[in-house]
Amino acid sequence: MDNNQKIEDLLCSVPTLDLAFRQLSENNIFPDCIIICSDNLKIQAHKRYLCAYSTYFESEFGSDIKNRKQVQIDASLNIVLKLLDFLYTFTIDQDQPMSDTQELLRLSDMYKFAVLKARMCGLIIGNFTTSNVCDLCTLGRLYQAPLIRRAGARFIASNLKEVEEKTPDWRKNADPQVIRFVLNWNKTFQQWRPI
Repeated sequence: MDNNQKIEDLLCSVPTLDLAFRQLSENNIFPDCIIICSDNLKIQAHKRYLCAYSTYFESEFGSDIKNRKQVQIDASLNIVLKLLDFLYTFTIDQDQPMSDTQELLRLSDMYKFAVLKARMCGLIIGNFTTSNVCDLCTLGRLYQAPLIRRAGARFIASNLKEVEEKTPDWRKNADPQVIRFVLNWNKTFQQWRPI
């Protein structure tokens, strides 16, 4: 065995940080709090992860971090497990149902998980279609995600004909800022069209 192979074997045997964090979660190594889900199921977790990525939990535990043992999260066990998996490993199932992505966006807004919110916004934007973009823009407004609204407005403006075919009354329910952007974009675009 040459030196390069020994180095490669050594590097492969050293656990990565995300693997170490995943093992903390999966093997319940030194958990210090219990999360009570909306379906009253409980799961063990680590306060430090919740506090590190959430200003809500940072203030919730506050100086009482050693004494408080339980916290409630308004979501099912399935969604809380996805949330924790993300907090421990920064991975998310790219092919998860859109309803799970929307629920994680709701939680990220409610519990102030900024990194999770950014990731969910990216997943939602990547799944825009001419039939769902208006509803997803409304979701962006509801959960204070301007990134979704801006990207949705651009998507609508770029695909206006198809959006109007799929969702003829989209203007009735759309965010006023989105409508203004689309109308202004179309005016600007028409000015620059070749004659």
